[in-house]
Amino acid sequence: MDRVENSTPISSNKALHTQLPIQVFQRPAGSAPGSDWQELDAGPGVLHLPAGAEFAVRGRNLNDELLEQLIAEMDGLKEIVSLNLAECRNVTNDGVRFIKTLNHLTELNLSSCSLTDSGLAELKPLTRLLRLNISYCNRITNQGILHLRNLRRLEYLDLQGCVKINKGGLVKLQRHNLTIHK
Repeated sequence: MDRVENSTPISSNKALHTQLPIQVFQRPAGSAPGSDWQELDAGPGVLHLPAGAEFAVRGRNLNDELLEQLIAEMDGLKEIVSLNLAECRNVTNDGVRFIKTLNHLTELNLSSCSLTDSGLAELKPLTRLLRLNISYCNRITNQGILHLRNLRRLEYLDLQGCVKINKGGLVKLQRHNLTIHK
């Protein structure tokens, strides 16, 4: 009896298997941070990720439990470099702790999520972050943004609408290669 060997396809395409209503965007691999994304596909379903690109995932109406599921579905897909959870008001500090496993992220949008200072502490492992948006997370204080000092690659930080952060807090965070939008 002949043995049949498993063969790996020559293409290095990967797939994101999701049960969630997410959107996936793409751009050429190595694009500059903040470059425009083009919509690729939407879930739920099997979303094929073409080789030679990097990807952004946009979740809507997620809560902590659904965010944990999404992070598990994204496991091993280092081509996903951006996660957008803007206006997921039911994502709290408890949910944000799952994001730290995505230490390859370069862009993260948590605007209008229900975060406090301790939620920002959960972001410390994201040392590759270049862009972080925590605008309108109005419970974050000057003390909380100090957790971001270890994110040395951070180039852009959006703090618009963070009413408890003032110039005194910003001074402790500012450095020459960081643009802060307040």
